[in-house]
This record gives sequence, structure tokens and C-alpha cells, in this order.
Amino acid sequence: MFSLIMTMLEGTLGYMQLHGELRTAGTLTVKLVLAAVPAIGLLICTFAVCRVWWRPYGHREAYMRLVDRALHDYASDHGGTLPDGPDPYSALAKLYPKYDGSDGSELAGLTGNIAQVTNALRLHRSISNFTSFVYVPGLHENANPNLAVLWEKHAYLLGSGAVTPFATRPVLLLSRDFTNVPIAGWKEFETQQVILQRHSMVPSKPAP
Repeated sequence: MFSLIMTMLEGTLGYMQLHGELRTAGTLTVKLVLAAVPAIGLLICTFAVCRVWWRPYGHREAYMRLVDRALHDYASDHGGTLPDGPDPYSALAKLYPKYDGSDGSELAGLTGNIAQVTNALRLHRSISNFTSFVYVPGLHENANPNLAVLWEKHAYLLGSGAVTPFATRPVLLLSRDFTNVPIAGWKEFETQQVILQRHSMVPSKPAP
């Protein structure tokens, strides 16, 4: 009988000890979760801030590629000549609405005002004050492939629209390749472009 009582007592004490450990573990888990909440919140805020810093103008990573495709689609329907016009902006606007395939938002460039560009296109007004793209009108697809067709006027950006610590400007070439031209060498780049245009097989207009 005594041994039975001792066995029952040991079992009871073991049960209480087990549940005490479970309660302790549960309390510890709650404390860890509560301690992690501020850290998670800080991480989310940091991610949001970094995202805004990395892409301050939103997700425009496809804009230059979309404009490139639209330009060559236009050229396919016009004997190989990219859009031309009385000025670069009216020429670029010829992609809307048939060739750009959307509301024309990509014509705003990597830093331009999308709402104002799309509104101007819809009302058949100039986008000159709203787009950040600089376009060279009237080039022919058979001209020198190293000729620049279009570039973003603001520096410290990649062709994807993401910020870069390097002072470069994204440029779209007639070859349909992208390059990043250092601002320090921009004057040299412009001089080279003038020479390329003069020696191009197909006459083309100089950049504005």
C-alpha cells in the first residue's frame, strides 16, 4: 500500500512538473513573439523605405524596352523609319495609341509625370514638359547601330528605373541594346553621336 501511495504521489508530482514546464515554455514563446513584433515592424518599414529609395518613381523597369518595341513596330509599317515629326516630342507621341499598346504611360520616361503624359496624349497636346525621355527622331533601322535613339534625361538611374550610385544615364541604341553612359563622358558621347550621324548610311536628324 505504501509503495502504491508513493507511486501515485510521484506521478502527480511529475504531472505537475510537466505542466509547469509547458506553462513556462508557453510563457516564453509569448514573450519571444511579443519581443519580435517591433523587430518585424521595423524590418517591414525598412523594406518599404528601401523600396521607395530604390525605385522612387515606381516600377518602370519595362518602359524603355516597351518604347523600343513600339518604335520598331512603327518602323516596320513605315519603311524602316522610326517616328519623325516637327519636333522630337510630337514624333515620339506618334507611338500612341497604335504602337504603345497601352495608355501611353511608358512615354513618360523613367522619371516623367505619367498622369500628365497620358492626359496630354489623350487630348493631342505636347508631352514636351512631362516626359523625361529624350528622343532622336527620324532614324532609319539600317543606320549605324551605335546611334542613340532615346535616353533618360536624369542621371543616377538604370534602364530599369532603379537608382544607381553611379553618375550614369541609360541610353537606348538603334541596335536595340542598352548602355549606361557616364555623365563625366556625356559631352564626348554627344560628339561621337554627331559623327556617327554624319557618316550614317541613311540620313538622320541630329539630336535636339
